[in-house]
Amino acid sequence: AFSSLCKYSMLPPPAGGSATDPEYVRGKKLSLELIQSMLKNCGPVFRSSEKFLSAMKSMLCISLVKNSVSPVPRISQLSLAIFLALMANFKDHLKAEIGVFIE
Repeated sequence: AFSSLCKYSMLPPPAGGSATDPEYVRGKKLSLELIQSMLKNCGPVFRSSEKFLSAMKSMLCISLVKNSVSPVPRISQLSLAIFLALMANFKDHLKAEIGVFIE
C-alpha cells in the first residue's frame, strides 16, 4: 500500500490538464495525507523493516522532491510535513537522503 501511495503521489497531471485541476489535486492530496498518517503512526516493526525503508528511500524521497515545488500550496505543505515526520521518526535510517534535502 505504501509503494502504491508513493507512486500515485508522483503521477503527472493528465494529458491536457493542469497541475491545479481539482480532481488531480484531490487525489494527490489524499495520497500525501495517507503517507503522512502512515509515517506518523507506524510502529517499531515498520521503522525497522528493510522493505519499508527501501521504499521510502527509492520512492518517497523522489515524491517529496517533486511535490515540494508544486504550484498548489497545500501539496507543498504536505510534502514539508512528511519531511518533518521523516526527520522525527526515521533520521537514523535516512541520513543520506535527508542530507540531500538540506543541501
